[in-house]
Amino acid sequence: MIFYITSDNLSIKIDKEFSPYEFDVFIDQNRYNITSLEIINCDWLISIPVLPNLTNLNCSYCERLKRIQDLPNLTTLRSICCQGLTSIPVLPNLTSLDCSYSKYLTSIPELPNLTSLDCRFCYGLTSIPVLSNLNTLNCMGCHGLTSIPVLPNITTLNCTECDGLTSIPVLPNLTTLNCIECVRLTSIPVLSNLTTLNCRFCYGLTSIPVLSNLTTLKCRFCYGLKEIPALLNLSTLNCTGCSGLTGIPVLPNLTNLFYKECPNLSISTVPIKFISNLDTDTLIKCLRYNPYNIRDMLGKPELLGQSTTLNIIREYLEYAEGDALLELEGLLAENNIPLPMLVKPANRV
Repeated sequence: MIFYITSDNLSIKIDKEFSPYEFDVFIDQNRYNITSLEIINCDWLISIPVLPNLTNLNCSYCERLKRIQDLPNLTTLRSICCQGLTSIPVLPNLTSLDCSYSKYLTSIPELPNLTSLDCRFCYGLTSIPVLSNLNTLNCMGCHGLTSIPVLPNITTLNCTECDGLTSIPVLPNLTTLNCIECVRLTSIPVLSNLTTLNCRFCYGLTSIPVLSNLTTLKCRFCYGLKEIPALLNLSTLNCTGCSGLTGIPVLPNLTNLFYKECPNLSISTVPIKFISNLDTDTLIKCLRYNPYNIRDMLGKPELLGQSTTLNIIREYLEYAEGDALLELEGLLAENNIPLPMLVKPANRV
């Protein structure tokens, strides 16, 4: 056991070899002086005693812990991976709570002063109360959650892998939203202060609203997404794998764009500076799934330069057959480029 003493206050870090009897005796002798208690990975701890002046408590990995007493002055509580814990008492002065990986925790009470809540992978949790002062919520992997309450002061929300979640409410002060792999989520509300949105692998998402302050959008593999709205402040867009996407709108502040595996994307909508950086294989895929991209490339030699464009088309011809080859011949004819100029006789179909 390690003691940290300041004036009349006592901070304790208890070694796991400390016996239950020694612990009880010490608590009885110092009950009113203890302000900070750290007791981690203790296999005999079942209950946290009444400590009226305790402000900080870390009882993580105490798997047999079943009860935390009323602690009226507690401001910080870490109870990570406490598998025996099913509830948290009402702690009126608590500002920070980390109860992540406590898989049998079924409820969180109303905590009027709470500003930070981390309840990742609390599988038994089915709801979160209205916490009017909450700024940060991490409920990643809470499969039992079906909704998020209106939290008027929240700025950061991570609800990744909440596969029961069907909607997100309007949160007026939210700036960062991570909702990765929320497979039942179909829409994002208008969040006027949002600057970062990461919604990759949200397969049911069909649209994204106009978010006037958004600077970063990561919507990889959102198969149902058909379009990106005009987001005037957007600087980073990653829409890789969005197979339903047909175009990129005019985004005046865009500096980073990632759009591989978008088979229906029209290359004419992609800013020139982002086309020239693509590798040949990616461009061939753009042509393979959407042959009319060839028209755009040939009609705008400044995209890649004519010789580079023709070389890419030559490689694409290895895949072209049947109707695709006929379409290609027609497009080349429109641009006065005979097919023999591109294809060796032995490769002709």
